[in-house]
This record gives sequence, C-alpha cells and structure tokens, in this order.
Amino acid sequence: MKPWQNLATFILIILVGYFIERRIARAIYKDRKFRLSRYFLVLFFPLTATAFATYQVGIKALYVFIVSAGIGCFLEYKLNSAYSAVVGKRLWKYYKYNINSNTSPLCIPLWGMAGVMFLLIARTFL
Repeated sequence: MKPWQNLATFILIILVGYFIERRIARAIYKDRKFRLSRYFLVLFFPLTATAFATYQVGIKALYVFIVSAGIGCFLEYKLNSAYSAVVGKRLWKYYKYNINSNTSPLCIPLWGMAGVMFLLIARTFL
C-alpha cells in the first residue's frame, strides 16, 4: 500500500472503532463508572490499527509505539508536575490507577498509538 493509504486506513479503523465502541457502550454501560472491560473495549480498535500499521510498515512501527508510549507518559508526568510546582494547581488529575495524580498507566497505549499515527503522517508527507 502507498503511505497515504496506510494513514487513511489507520484513521478509518480508529473512527469506525470509535462509533462501534459508542454503540456498545450505550447498550452495555449505562452508568459512567470506570470499568476495566470498557477500557479494553476503547483500546481494541486503536491497538488493531497499530497492529495493521506494524504489518504494513514493518517492525519500525512497533518500535515507535513502544518509544512514544514511554516518552509520552514521562512527559505528561513531568509537565503536570512542573506546572503544579510553578502555578500551584494541576493541569489535570487522574483518579484511577494514577501515578501521583499526574499520569496514569492507562494512557500508555494511547501515547503509543499517537506515535504510530505521527510515523504514518511523516511517511505520507516526507
């Protein structure tokens, strides 16, 4: 596939997954409480898109996923810590599975997926 087709398919998998997840969530999860099963449902399509990108681009996409997941989580923690040290308030606060309320391990796969999306964007336009 051409690079723009990889990017378009990646985005399409995520968008279709979003709408499927919303329909399932409305039917099954009536309340707004956190459930690990819903978290895995939310992650299913982005991780499927990442697996597709790894299949199309190669192992480099998986490396980018791992590195950007770590860097994204680390920067989120440090930026919120620095902001709260300077201003005295937090930019955001996590309540479930948090690390000093600055970040959450639940965000790690989403940072990795963002890195893969940037890789596909770079391959398309550079």
